[in-house]
Amino acid sequence: MPDNSKLDLTYRPRRLRRTASLRALTEETVLRPANFIAPLFVVEGKGAPQPIASMPGVSRLSIGDTKAHGLNARVVSQSLCTALASG
Repeated sequence: MPDNSKLDLTYRPRRLRRTASLRALTEETVLRPANFIAPLFVVEGKGAPQPIASMPGVSRLSIGDTKAHGLNARVVSQSLCTALASG
């Protein structure tokens, strides 16, 4: 039985790489900084941020400290209520 696994091509087909949009569809997974979400840990009360030893550069923030870090405290508290309600 002949070996049909080899193709007798005189050129290399590149139809899937012809345009940028086709290349984007066939590319491998690429991770960019925009794909990541920074963890946010919020605790009750007021006080200084508490560093998390196992996560360098990440701290537990009080709801009052969220504004100092560029976060809207109202949005954070609504998100917490939604997360707690959904289980």
